Amino acid sequence: MQKEYYLRKTEVLAARFLRLSIELRGDENMRIYSGEKIEVPGAYKKIAQMREIRILKESEYYNWSNFSYHSFEDYMDTFVKQAEFMADFEDDYSERNVPFLHVYSPTYKSLTDTQLRRYFTWRTEVRKGIVKNIETSYAYLYVFELLNNIGVESFEQGIMELINFWVKFRKHNVHMDEAFKRWITDYFVMGDFPHDYSHYTDLFPVKSSSRVDIIHQIKKGVWDINFLELNSKHKITKTAFFKPEYEHIITDCTSFVMNNLLAFFKDKNQNFLNIFFQVRHQTYRPFNLARYKMVGVENKVVYLNEYERFKIDNNSWTKTWVDDKKFLATKTYIVKLIEINLRKKFGEKRGLKEPYFHHIEEEFKGYLLSWEGLKSWREEIFAYFDNGSVKVQIEKAVAKYFETKKIIIKKSTIDLDMEEEIPINIDVSKLDKIREEHDIVAEKLNTEEEMPFVEQTTVVVSQIVEGWDFLFDLEQKERELLRSLLDNKDTPKDFLLLTEIINEKALDSIGDNIIDICEKPYIYDEYKQEIADRLGGL
Repeated sequence: MQKEYYLRKTEVLAARFLRLSIELRGDENMRIYSGEKIEVPGAYKKIAQMREIRILKESEYYNWSNFSYHSFEDYMDTFVKQAEFMADFEDDYSERNVPFLHVYSPTYKSLTDTQLRRYFTWRTEVRKGIVKNIETSYAYLYVFELLNNIGVESFEQGIMELINFWVKFRKHNVHMDEAFKRWITDYFVMGDFPHDYSHYTDLFPVKSSSRVDIIHQIKKGVWDINFLELNSKHKITKTAFFKPEYEHIITDCTSFVMNNLLAFFKDKNQNFLNIFFQVRHQTYRPFNLARYKMVGVENKVVYLNEYERFKIDNNSWTKTWVDDKKFLATKTYIVKLIEINLRKKFGEKRGLKEPYFHHIEEEFKGYLLSWEGLKSWREEIFAYFDNGSVKVQIEKAVAKYFETKKIIIKKSTIDLDMEEEIPINIDVSKLDKIREEHDIVAEKLNTEEEMPFVEQTTVVVSQIVEGWDFLFDLEQKERELLRSLLDNKDTPKDFLLLTEIINEKALDSIGDNIIDICEKPYIYDEYKQEIADRLGGL
């Protein structure tokens, strides 16, 4: 701390002296000043000169009598001028006792001298392709430089540097994904590029949950179950029911059911796309929350795809996009009904409780749609859900799929003749016998020392037991909800949110939900004892 104090004091004194003995050098507009030589370490001298740009520049913006400033744009102009001054600077600072940096939306002004030296040392490595972990604030600062074309010669180089940095830094930190997606999109709109937007999004380490992709699938009649489950609170692919031997049937049947729903609404003179998706236009603020100096851009329209575009008119931005909130509000209801009927077809002992219609209304409100909008939409489409028409249609579609594909279930035996090739017979009734034989073998492995793979078997059993340890990491409210469900007591008002959190943790640990979300949530019977045993020890 004492060393930092004296270094900071040296910097302040140097800056004051530079200001008192300034000599204009170069472009008047750049306002880069130098003064008499002062014995300051090289890196700190460079930083002091950079801060001098800030001191002189901001003297124009601040009215010291009432502590007001001219504009945010002027403040960004200061940041960009400083960044341009430090664009080629390299450092090899090795001091480890640098204060931790936790600054939201940082600029150079936010950092002490030692923090700046640490940053420029890290940036030197990044530009060589070596991206080490560091506080997120430093990473944001580097992104802000790239967005302002600091250290790059063209927009094409800039966007590639942004994507490459995202890919490499994401190995250390995944919390910048949404910011990268938004800002890279804005950057694409601002500049001129040799490729279309999809060329760059294909390079993203995280694929966007594109509404347009869903629309394409609807039009083609080929539904990807993973896209269908995006943002759904119920995911078939995350449940224990989604077994490898069932995977093809489940995914194929889901697509079949969704196409039948499209035909169902069409018969009712309802267009599925018009019901659940709307094209909207809104005023847009680019580079929101980023440190970015806005520059004048010629009037233009930039298409991201056939449905989404940006229009710039007199530096005013308008965004045209696809609103899928209505589809998001109903997909959980639909996906769960599909699994319920599939479970029945496969003869699963454990079923799921049917979702209630009011869950759609709760989802609808959750996506910030007005109650006025809910009322008008109810008149248009909710009746089909409220009176059970959709539920019946899904049930019929699943049955029709099994009939069309010649999937016959007799006495727990499933005959699959999907491609009219040699039938594959899966005798489900033998599963219990297989499990019994497995238990006998496992017991022998644990008792007979000379049997092979004893250690491996022990590890597997240990992993199964430890899978439930996530219960010990639950928050107090989450544990209280589980106890209430075990004791059949009233649940708290926020039980839906808590249930979703608990189920998500359960999926990560044991590969299945443990609570069914319905009018009155409940814990699945086969998990009650397991949970009760552990809650007793919490």
